[in-house]
Amino acid sequence: MLKLTEGELFAIFVGEKALEQYVGTPFEQSLRTTFKKFTAGLSGELSFQWSELQNAISFKSIEVNPVDVRLMQNLILSIRKRCEIHFDYRGLKDECFQRRRVRPYELVCGDHQWYLFALDVECNDIRRFVPGRMKNLCSTDSTFVKPRDFSASKHLQNSFGIFSGGKPVTIQIAFDRFASQLVRERQWHSSQRITEHQDGTLELCFTLGGFEEIERWILSWGEHARVMAPPELIARLKTTMKKNLAQY
Repeated sequence: MLKLTEGELFAIFVGEKALEQYVGTPFEQSLRTTFKKFTAGLSGELSFQWSELQNAISFKSIEVNPVDVRLMQNLILSIRKRCEIHFDYRGLKDECFQRRRVRPYELVCGDHQWYLFALDVECNDIRRFVPGRMKNLCSTDSTFVKPRDFSASKHLQNSFGIFSGGKPVTIQIAFDRFASQLVRERQWHSSQRITEHQDGTLELCFTLGGFEEIERWILSWGEHARVMAPPELIARLKTTMKKNLAQY
């Protein structure tokens, strides 16, 4: 029998509940199998306490694209073995599939989507690829050495989500009293800075390297958020809102 403190038992329980976020993903079955092996000794005297917790915590996850398990396994194996791969890929703006040859560096899960960070051999640049948009993936005999200074987290340090690459710029957003309470309750980005006002409103600042994802996030707040800077982002939002209005 494993001897656990109350805090350790609770942590394991939260981990079991967190598996619900992986339903429909290639990792669901392997994670459940691993977790069952780990908790096999938590029977007997702990069973009653465990059942008491079943309705204490739950996770609500967004449906994800069920990527083929074999494809994900091949990607992970190629990353581990440091071998180049090629596959047919259709990006969001592409009309047809194109053959790509890449050096796979890391897999990243962000916003309920998987991304492969890899060096595109043809253009010699780091690109992001969605496994769900790949087909006919094959490994090659060509191996590579992953740059020591590369890490996906470092690559994304100036991104609001998964996209970055531009010059870092300070973004300043003003929120009304209603939105301010919701904003201050979360850590939205590692660079965020909050300035509180006596009337209950606040200003939120980020340092980001791109506008695409932060633009969508700002628009999701509707009339409760107003961009103060930079001018380029304000202009983008005006253009987007005009296009939205034209559809109604």
